Amino acid sequence: MFYPADLEVRKRKDGSRIVRGRFPYNRRAVLTDGGNTGRPVKEVFKPKSFTYRIDIPTEEIHLLVGHDYDKPLASKLNGTLSFKDTAAALLIEAVITPQVLQTSYARDTLALI
Repeated sequence: MFYPADLEVRKRKDGSRIVRGRFPYNRRAVLTDGGNTGRPVKEVFKPKSFTYRIDIPTEEIHLLVGHDYDKPLASKLNGTLSFKDTAAALLIEAVITPQVLQTSYARDTLALI
């Protein structure tokens, strides 16, 4: 799970936005806020934990708002979402296109970041 402080947004000349973030390995990551129990769920991910999925060229991965497929921001297969898996962290870069930026959920999400 990313928090706004873990992400960077840059505006491009064509009106799109580049969102960059890091998911560090060997550090506790909060997976959920605890919901009804109030106890957050945390997990430590080992280096290269996601390689098995991101290295498959035909495997689709989406950047979504709130895990909602009705609110896509970027996609691996359409070239707007890319990854670099290092020993220290999974680096993520998403291009939020001008078309996606026309949606209220994309504008709201970027405002939060």
